[in-house]
Amino acid sequence: MKRVFPSVLIGLILLWSQLYERTQWHWLGDALLSRWLHYSGEWFAQNGLRSYGLPMYPNLQVAYTHITGGPDWIQAVVAAIRPTSSPIFPWHALITAILSIAVFFWAFSSLKTIARAIFPSEPNLEEVASSVALLALSCASVQVFSAQPYAAGTLVADAVNLAFVASWCRNPDSSRWPRALALFSFSIFFSFWMGLSPVTSSAFWCMASAYRFGAPELRRRRVIQIAAAFAVTAIACVTLKILQNYLYFGSMEAVWKDMVEILRLRQGIGSTETIVQDYSFAKHLFKMAWRIPYLFGAIPFLVLFFGWKNRRTFVEEKTFLLLILLGGFSWQFAMRHHSFHHIYLFRFLMFPLCLVLTLQLMKEDSSNILRRIKWLSALQLLLLWSVALIPAIR
Repeated sequence: MKRVFPSVLIGLILLWSQLYERTQWHWLGDALLSRWLHYSGEWFAQNGLRSYGLPMYPNLQVAYTHITGGPDWIQAVVAAIRPTSSPIFPWHALITAILSIAVFFWAFSSLKTIARAIFPSEPNLEEVASSVALLALSCASVQVFSAQPYAAGTLVADAVNLAFVASWCRNPDSSRWPRALALFSFSIFFSFWMGLSPVTSSAFWCMASAYRFGAPELRRRRVIQIAAAFAVTAIACVTLKILQNYLYFGSMEAVWKDMVEILRLRQGIGSTETIVQDYSFAKHLFKMAWRIPYLFGAIPFLVLFFGWKNRRTFVEEKTFLLLILLGGFSWQFAMRHHSFHHIYLFRFLMFPLCLVLTLQLMKEDSSNILRRIKWLSALQLLLLWSVALIPAIR
């Protein structure tokens, strides 16, 4: 089972990348948005930077300015290597899924480094991390959305950020702090341009690791420095975004008008769009209630169960763990309408939940628990495919 089951999981991810074009529902991968990003990637491959890096989507008269274009730029690379005989959607979906799988394992190796830094004396990390990885691979967040271009771009941003966090956690020496601070700032910059939405989650991860790791007497100084660095990075990113829009529109009046509309739309206030008029906080909570179990399967329930069972074990880690979990939710509040509409923006919870569950299981003695979790992975995979995915194919 050690080799066969992971191979089956990866094979099913690749299979779904070739099937979800035939679905219509947003929660099954959003084939419509995927086509838009494939189109944008093909446009970049043919036209270069004529739009100054702004995404170009079908049926729109102008470039799309409401988001940064990192995921579209990844699709441009995919388009550039596409054989002329290969259909656009299957090719982009397959290569994107392969990229997501590789990035997932890279990010998980960083999670193991962070877990080892928190509990250095626990001997069962490898076995626990393998079990949690199987659980994550078998849930909809990975099975369904690995081939989705925007979700893949945000996953890349998460993995880059976790690599920098792991680098600091591995050796939090005060002499390495200036380097870590520079890497954290770059991570915020990268997250901003990789679809914008990863930026708040990345900030919480960096802030939490700066708080948790390193000399305790320098903690306040590190937090102040990292907050100042993030502020400078955010100003630089917004300035570059305004410049990008100005180069495209040709006037600051058009830029400011567009930016005001972006903020009103993403926050769900004052826009005439029907989708914003339908927004309510109650509906948002309802979507959270079913999206989290759908995306992450048994993981959040296991986190709650072991969290209550071992509630006294993690008292010293509560600040760090609460910060990264809050980071997973942060985009839901920062851009509530954007999160309300797009299910895959809940995926920022995946790595915080996986790390918390890994730490919890490292404190469990019984190998029977890990064996049951592996069987639980198989069960939730079977339920996902039999109840949700296969019936949706047309």
